[in-house]
Amino acid sequence: MTPTAVLFGARSAFWTSQGHTGRALYLALAADSELPDNLLQEDVAAILNIDPASVKQRRVRGEEPSFLKPSGKIVLYPRSLFCMWLADTLVDRRSPEPIPASDRYTQAPNRLSATET
Repeated sequence: MTPTAVLFGARSAFWTSQGHTGRALYLALAADSELPDNLLQEDVAAILNIDPASVKQRRVRGEEPSFLKPSGKIVLYPRSLFCMWLADTLVDRRSPEPIPASDRYTQAPNRLSATET
C-alpha cells in the first residue's frame, strides 16, 4: 500500500463520516485539497486493489482512467479525473429512498380502477 493510497483511504473515511456516499463521495475526493493533484500508477493500483501491471494494461488498451505522460517513463493520473472516473463506474444498487422493511414484502396493490370494479 502506497502512502498516497493510505491517505486516499483516510480522506475517503473522512468524507464518508461527513455523509458523502456513492457518487458524492468520489466527487468530494476529486476536489479534496488534502490529496496530491496527481497519482502514480502504483497509487492507482493500490487504491483499486489491483496489480500495477493491470493499470498499465488498461492504459495500453486505451481504457480509462485518463493519464498524463509528461516524459518517456513518467505516467501520472490526475486525481480529479481519476475520482470522476470512479464516480462514473460506480454501480449503486441502492434505491434513492430506502423502502422501509415493513413495506418491502406487502401484497401488490390492486390494479383495477374504480370503474372496473
